[in-house]
Parts: sequence; C-alpha cells; structure tokens
Amino acid sequence: MNKENRTRWFNVKGAISLVIVFMAITALLFIATAPIVADASSATIPRQVVLTWQGSTQTTMTITWRTDEYLPNAKVLYTSNPDADIEDYEEALGSSETFEGTVAWINSVELTGLTPGTEYYVIIPHETKEERFKFRTAPVNPEEVVFLAASDFHLNGTSSTGRARRRTVMKAMADEEPDFVILVGDLWYHNDNENDYVNASVDGFFDDLHDALITSDGRRIPVLPVEGNHDGIQSFVSAGQTPAKENAPFYYHRFKLPSEEGCYVLQYGPDLTLIGLNSGHSVDYQGDHTAWLEQTLQQYQSSEWLIPFHHVGPYPCYRSFTETYAVRVRTNWVPLYEQYGVDLVISGHDHVYKRTYPIRNNQIDYENGIVYIGDGGSVTSLREPDLSRWYIFEAASEYNFFKLTMSQKEGYSTLYVEPIFPLNQSLVPTPFCLISRNDMGDVVKAKEELILGEVNDKGMLVATNYIDLPTKGFRDTNITWTSSHPDIIASDGTINRPGQGEENVLVTLTATITKGEASVTKEFKVMVLASLETEGIGMWVNHDSKEVTVKVDGEFLGSYDITLLVTDKIGNIKYVEQKVRDKRGLAQFDFKIHEENVEDEYILKVGATERDIPYETEFFLTTKTTDIMINKVVFSNSFNDPPIYNLTPDEDIYISVDMFNNTEEDMNASIVAGLYDSNGRLIHLVFETKDIQGKEEESANLKLSMDPRGYYVKLFIWDGISTMKPLARTVIFPE
Repeated sequence: MNKENRTRWFNVKGAISLVIVFMAITALLFIATAPIVADASSATIPRQVVLTWQGSTQTTMTITWRTDEYLPNAKVLYTSNPDADIEDYEEALGSSETFEGTVAWINSVELTGLTPGTEYYVIIPHETKEERFKFRTAPVNPEEVVFLAASDFHLNGTSSTGRARRRTVMKAMADEEPDFVILVGDLWYHNDNENDYVNASVDGFFDDLHDALITSDGRRIPVLPVEGNHDGIQSFVSAGQTPAKENAPFYYHRFKLPSEEGCYVLQYGPDLTLIGLNSGHSVDYQGDHTAWLEQTLQQYQSSEWLIPFHHVGPYPCYRSFTETYAVRVRTNWVPLYEQYGVDLVISGHDHVYKRTYPIRNNQIDYENGIVYIGDGGSVTSLREPDLSRWYIFEAASEYNFFKLTMSQKEGYSTLYVEPIFPLNQSLVPTPFCLISRNDMGDVVKAKEELILGEVNDKGMLVATNYIDLPTKGFRDTNITWTSSHPDIIASDGTINRPGQGEENVLVTLTATITKGEASVTKEFKVMVLASLETEGIGMWVNHDSKEVTVKVDGEFLGSYDITLLVTDKIGNIKYVEQKVRDKRGLAQFDFKIHEENVEDEYILKVGATERDIPYETEFFLTTKTTDIMINKVVFSNSFNDPPIYNLTPDEDIYISVDMFNNTEEDMNASIVAGLYDSNGRLIHLVFETKDIQGKEEESANLKLSMDPRGYYVKLFIWDGISTMKPLARTVIFPE
C-alpha cells in the first residue's frame, strides 16, 4: 500500500473510529441517564391531593399534593370554563417543601380571587400522569349547605382489612356529595413510631383520602381537620413544650389551614361558623388557647350556626366522665359554649357513635341546651359505650359519620343532623333537627311542639267539656287563641256543647305564636259532640282495626254507674261492662270485640246501672281493615331472648315485629318505637324503614337503648316519618 493510500485509509479509518467512539459514548450516556430521567418523571407524579382553605371559602382554595422529589416549579392550571382548551387555563404557582422524618415533598398552591358559588376545573401537570379534578367555591348566601363530620380514621398498622373498611366509609361519604368534610382528629398513628412506619401510616391515609373522597363526577371535597392524640409525637402537651409544628409535623405540613397555631375559624357563607380546636395534642388548650376561643366566640356569636369541633369531647360515652382531658375541656370550654350561644359540638376519641341530650349547666335542658355528637367511630376499632350515663340520648358500637344539612328558611334556619352507618348495624340511628336560636326559630319550634292531644283518623280532636289551651310555649314564646265558633269553644278552652238533637260542631282553633316581631300560626280541628237525644248521654268512640275506646258522658244519670252494651248487628252480645264515673262525669271503656282486620258492624248501647237498658242511645260502629296487619310483636331484653311483659330497669328493649301487607301494592313503611314518660312526653325514638311487597310478610327489629324505668313504649307503623299516616294499629307496652 502506497503512502497516499495508507493516508487515505488512515483518515477513513480514523473517521469511522471517531464515529464509533462517539456513538458508543452517546449510547453509554443514554444508558446511564435513561433510568435517571425515568426516575425523575415518576418521582414527580402528583399524589395524595388534598383541598383545604386558608382564606375565604368563597374566593380561595388551597391545593396540596405529594411528590417523591422536589418540584422547582410547583403549579396548577385552572379554569371555570368546562369547555376551555388547556392553553386558556390560568396558571398558579406555589411551593414545594419537605421536613424531617419523611421522604415526601409537599407541594401547595393557594388559588385566590375566585368567583363565589362556581365550579373550577384543575390540572396538576405532569408529562406522563397529570391529575385532573374539579372543586366548588362557597356561594355568597347559600340556601343549603351539606357537610359531613367523621373522626378516628387511624388504623393500628396498615392492614388490608382496615384499609378496605376505611375506603368503604370514605366512598360512602363521597356519595353524599357534601360541600366539605370535617375530620375530627386521629387520622393516623405517630406517637414516637419509627419514621418508616409513620410514613406508611400517613401515606395510607392520604392515599385512601385521595382515591375515595371524590364524587362520581370528579369533584374533590375540601376537608377541615383538627389534630387528635395519635396525630403527633406526644399525645398531649402542656404550655412551653415542643412547638406545635415540630410535635405534629405530618399534620401541620400536610394540611394548609387558616392558622398554624392549632386552632382556626372558618365561615361557609354568612350563617355557618366553624371553629376548629386543638384539645391539647400539640397546643396547651388552657391559657392562650382558651382566651382565643372566648374572643372568637364573642366575635361570631351572632352567627346563625356556631359549631366548634375538637378531638376530645367533654361528655364521653366510653371513657370515664372524670377522665382528665374530658374534664379540662368541660371546665375550660363548655361554659364559653353556653355563654356565647354554641348550637352543636362535634368530637371524637372514643370510637363509638354518640349523641347527647341537649345539655346546659351539666343537666338536660331541652330548650337551651347544646347537643354533643361524635365520638370517633368512623373506621378504627370500635368500643362499647356506657348507655347508663344521664346525658346519652343514643350511642352504639357502630361505624358511622354524620351528615349535616343547613337550610335557610324565611327568617330562620334549620340544621338537620343525620347519623349514617355505612357498614353493618344493629341500631337505626335517630336523626334530629335544630332550629336557629332567634325569635323566628323559637316560634317555629314552639309551633312544632304545640300539641293539644291525640287526634283521630280524620286528623281532629274530639271534645265534650274542656280543652286546655296553653298560653306559653318553647323559650317563653307567647300563644294566643282564636276560635271559629267562640260560642262553642271560647279562647280559654271552655266548651259549650250543642244541645240535644243538634248537630256536632267542627271548630277551628287557631294558635298565634309570637316572640318579638316573629309570628306564626297553627290550626287545630276540634269536633265538639252534641248531647245525645236520650236524656243527655254523650259518647265518643275511637277505634283502630282491633281495639275500641268509648268515653261516655251521662249527666242525667246522677250517681248511677254507667253501663255499656255492645252487640253485633243480629243482637249477639259481644261486650258488656259497667264503670264508675270519674269526677268529670265520664266513664271510659277499652275493649276488643273482633279479630284484627275483620270488617264488621256493631251496635253500642249506653244506660245506667239499676235502670232499664232502654235509657240507652245507639251508636253504630263499623270496623275496618288496615293496610298492614301486625301478626306478632315480641318485647325482650335481647334478640332471641324470651319475651318480657314489663319494662326492666337498666335493660335495653328489643322489639321484633312480624307484619303482613294486606294490599296488592308494594309499600314503604316506617316501623317506629317511642319511649314515653308517665306524662305522655316522648323521651326516645328509634325507627326502621322497610319495603313490604303486596300480600307479603316482612319483619323488623328495633332497639331502645336507655333505662326504661317509669316509662312505656308505643309501637307505630307509618307511611313515613314526616307524614306519620298510620298503616296499622298502635301497640302499647306494657298494656
């Protein structure tokens, strides 16, 4: 090979060699860097999205999410236009931070200047796995607000069973489509655990929250949390101990709230004020914390609804009433609640479902008391409540959360509280409704409670001599009365009965209930019975499908006892009895003359003992069938136990009902059990709703959980809790 050729070969060979070397280096660099690029991409995937408020619920929203690496440019894209192209989305920048004890980076962006009552669409960008969702700002004057309260989501470890239960409960919460959710502490376990376990516990909670607490149409639900005793390093602290953020780093870094001092206030519209409090877990709730609470309550006491929430409750249903931390809350905060008009208090900690009676000054006060609900039975292991405590209206070892609906009415507001048991249950919880504490709310409540007596199946009272017309009602409201026939029923309740041979008179009594400038009315239909033709005998007959009550007024009979004779239409005697008249001149007869749900006709005759029966008057009674026939009712102290025949002190009451639908139509029925005191006042109520197919049998089981001594039970079957139309006879126990 000549020199020229050698040179050419060298040059070509050298060029090829350089290319090969370059390609090799490039390949090596690609191989070396490819995993890094992939890791960087996966490490910045947005996870565990949480929505909170740091400012106005109407114009702001704070979005936080987790990544595994630092984001130099944490941002979200958002718009209120569902049809907008991504190029038209607005951009909001935030920050990325981490803290000791975690491998996570927490990214947060606060959106401001939003439009009230508006739905916004959000994108957290990522090159391979962006996060898309929507949220809704609060309206300026919401007519209705729906929110939930739940507590104690922590799991002892990271078991799949517990995780599945938590996701089920959270999904059930999302299905209610609330405006926001209150989380009343103990969301995970910290308490000096190793960091890897803490991260697993916290991550599990936020992963489940991310996956489950979102509506079916993609709306993420904001949360309002407070710290519980398991959310920080120390369960409880005193003044001067570890600063809050250092004691509970996961809580304070993960949730961006109006304050980092362990307590905050937030308004949802002008009428709902929520106060989140730290019951001593990273902030000493005596001293400055209590002083802040008083200042806040004083500032917001004119709010229609004033609702504090904190982990430890003052009226526990499992832990001791004298437990240190419950006593501290009860001593420091409850007097302030009562002074400044708090309506409802939400707590957790005890791992049960709980609702108290209205309480004021450590005693039941139906008119001015505060109701306390909780107590942390959302997900973690359940406990058995102490049902003997005087302040417990209802409690159960059941997984639960609360649905609260605030509705604005004309001049007042209502807060409907519905306990929800998303898993298996032994108790059908009793919802209740609070009415705002203003003059209009007071008169509306007084109207609701104003009852003159039992009405017949036509919705009217029957009277013969006197009717008690109260002049005072709920919270010292004033009641005045007018009568459509003042000559028959005067405004003071005095009755002037129509004479013998005259027609009965239907009178409309109108109650006008007032307080201040507020006023409502309520009407009552009263049938005043005329004296009967036979020498002044009056008779009132009331019956259902089986039982008959007859009241007889026979002024002419002098000192004689009264006799009631009942025959069928061909003259067979079905019932005969004589009674001594009471001081009002009345005698009451209660009897059964036929089988349930049999249609028949009977003749009732009344006279005086020792006088001939021709002094009687005749009354024709036609019995009828009911929509639902009660085949069997068993009262016991536990399901499947032998029946009881009287109420046993300190024992629960279990009621088993077998029913039959007499009609061809499918029917929705409410089976209701009420516990009444000796004055006929309703003390406790439970119910269960059943779908009963036409001409089919169905059963129901109810449990009354409170000391029944001195009381009696009424069992009703209605077409609904609100309408209360009877579908079957009423059962009274003991008879």
